[in-house]
Amino acid sequence: MENVKGFSVLSRRQEEEVRKLQRKEVYRLCDSIIKDFVDCSKARTVTVFWACKEQKKNMAFCLAEKETSELLDQVRHDYLYEKKILHKDN
Repeated sequence: MENVKGFSVLSRRQEEEVRKLQRKEVYRLCDSIIKDFVDCSKARTVTVFWACKEQKKNMAFCLAEKETSELLDQVRHDYLYEKKILHKDN
């Protein structure tokens, strides 16, 4: 890991870990909307495509809306702090 002008550069594995944490947070933020889609699709097979169209649209919108670069930056900062790569004063 290198330090470039005060920013830590993560390894590929660490960056993948941060992305997984970001997705987990996005899913948490959209949990109720995802559950609506899951509930709609549980008893369906082919009909899920039109029967749950609105729930799928809402889920996709929520996921896209919440998966921001700001959230990624926050998750990365929290990751660096948790791994003791970043100190409290940063």
